[in-house]
Amino acid sequence: MFRKDNRGVSLVELVIIMGILAVLAGVSVSMMGLLPRQRARSCSEDLEKVLESTRTTAMSFYGGYVTIEVDDSNQVYATVVTKKWLNGVESEVVGEKTKLGGRPVTLTYVLSDAATEYTLNSGDTITVSFNRASGSFEKASVRVSGTTKDDAYLATMKVSAGSTQYLLTLTRLTGAVTRQKLN
Repeated sequence: MFRKDNRGVSLVELVIIMGILAVLAGVSVSMMGLLPRQRARSCSEDLEKVLESTRTTAMSFYGGYVTIEVDDSNQVYATVVTKKWLNGVESEVVGEKTKLGGRPVTLTYVLSDAATEYTLNSGDTITVSFNRASGSFEKASVRVSGTTKDDAYLATMKVSAGSTQYLLTLTRLTGAVTRQKLN
């Protein structure tokens, strides 16, 4: 008859299984480091696109602006508002509130009148307006803790997640937005 010789796992089989587990662990650990990098990149790209498209829309119609805000979980949102003339009356068409990036990030900004970097917290908003004729940035309106400051230009915005940071530089006279990775 048949005899079962079942004495367990051989040393070779055990070494192969350990090697496969080591490779899987290495891949998953390296992917964990990419998550913050992806969050910051995605949000900064979306923010750059929103600013550029709002500028184009503002120049096409009668002006416009975008309001940027952060919720309790550090998720960044943007709402684009376009100014139009309807029946001889100026009106504002409010777009949908759009989530920028897929995951929470930290958003900081610097105004042109100071070198201080401020963090946009839950409930705070930045309103970025564009001049219809030239496409240049107009003075930003920053609302922090119920207080509004609207006498300075927005100079930079930084999107951070983990140790990854992207800087958006806003050129006041041209309305151009440039994005660069800091680290």
